Amino acid sequence: MMKADASLEIGSAAPHFEDLLGADGKRYSLSSFDGVPVLVIMFLSNGCPTVKGYEDRIRGIAQDHMNRGVQLVAINSNNPYVSPRDAYREMVDRAREFGFDLPYLKDEDRNMARDYRAVCTPHVFVFNEARRLRYRGRIDDSRLPGNVTSHDLRNALDDLLVGRPVTVAETRPFGCAIMW
Repeated sequence: MMKADASLEIGSAAPHFEDLLGADGKRYSLSSFDGVPVLVIMFLSNGCPTVKGYEDRIRGIAQDHMNRGVQLVAINSNNPYVSPRDAYREMVDRAREFGFDLPYLKDEDRNMARDYRAVCTPHVFVFNEARRLRYRGRIDDSRLPGNVTSHDLRNALDDLLVGRPVTVAETRPFGCAIMW
């Protein structure tokens, strides 16, 4: 299990990954997203109530930014033996039900969660075109849409897309622990 203070440092290179199976049946690696100016790696899970509370916002962020050079990638690192809802077959069903139009990848051995030092779902990592970490943390500051006062991920993306340094580069993620 990762300690919350053992975070991937801002400015770090994106940890490499390869051959992860997506809910769409395709295989992905970090290089699958070469040429995308901004890459968002989001650790999600199927059964987490916090993730479920964010589904519409995730879909909205993806739709609002897909033509602006931003690619969202969802990763499920939960151990399916501990959390059966996070088995690959369940991911395929969930992606269909959710209407994912972004890659939803299974991290079978949990190496991505370890390498990225993800601690919960959702946990977000934003990389620039050079694949340097520019933001890490939460999507925003409330699981309940009506209580949001800080749109952290959207703000980070807006900063990067206009060439500014991210104003708030780190926030504390919250949600469900990753099932190791």
